[in-house]
Amino acid sequence: MTTPPDQTGGVSPAAAFSRLANETRVAILRALGESGERDPRRFPYKPFDTDDPEGLSYSELRARADVNDSGRFNYHLGKLLDVFVEQSGDTYRLSWLGVLAFRFVVAGVLHDQVTLEPFETDSACGECGTPLEASYPRGRLFVLECPDCSCRVAGVDIPTHAVRNRSRAELLRVVDKRQRAQLSLLRDGICYWCAGRVDGAVHRLPSGTVDGVRRTQPVVTLLCRDCGGVRFPSVGSVVATDPRVGAFLVQHTTDDADDRFCWEWPFTTASDAVTLQSTDPLVLTVDVVAEDDARLAVTVDETGTVAGVERR
Repeated sequence: MTTPPDQTGGVSPAAAFSRLANETRVAILRALGESGERDPRRFPYKPFDTDDPEGLSYSELRARADVNDSGRFNYHLGKLLDVFVEQSGDTYRLSWLGVLAFRFVVAGVLHDQVTLEPFETDSACGECGTPLEASYPRGRLFVLECPDCSCRVAGVDIPTHAVRNRSRAELLRVVDKRQRAQLSLLRDGICYWCAGRVDGAVHRLPSGTVDGVRRTQPVVTLLCRDCGGVRFPSVGSVVATDPRVGAFLVQHTTDDADDRFCWEWPFTTASDAVTLQSTDPLVLTVDVVAEDDARLAVTVDETGTVAGVERR
């Protein structure tokens, strides 16, 4: 039996979070995080465990954090040391946990508020052909729905930082790539958020809408047993992330298949793309149709796993 790693010692989550509960400490975190190189052409490979860490000297860090009172600066810097900040001689840098905290701050997950009014996209609903509508309410879930049939084709969590200073076309590309990345990991049993273990189950939803949302295909619940992270993609969306299906679409698409958003393939949302093969155990077939009418029959079992791919 595999022995689990030692989980004793260290700093409790409450204690770790409390160390960031001050504007001066966040300023120190930002100063160290923003001091890194941002031009990849000037940033050759360097091991993370190098004995010669890059960072800021004490005077540079204090100046960038804009703290005039040395006593106050020393107090708050001391609260960050050994958890979020590492010291090597007179050089300070973010620890790995500090890097994660800095990225969390940049993403604006806790403190930023951005909303995006609904706008029409160039993508058509796979169920009725109406142009899809995109929106970004305060729940930080980017939603794509059909304004006519209420079919929801995507619901992807996006940090507020991703929405700022992006055109609508760029934002849709971000949403598409993020959804593909999420579903690829979750489908493989790996949590997108905590790297924990994910279980899947297929549900045949009743007809109609739930809370104003209509799902046209069976839903795959992908749930992390460790952190509780969950997604409810359509069975067709899960199938679209299978490498064999991706290769098939590339082979039978005149343009670059990767340039097409995932939800623009009709089999990811259309109700007639899914056929029930068995109820006990639950087995479904998703009919994947490429641009040149080449077809794949993709079998999905009750856990949402692709059990077979057959050319038609």
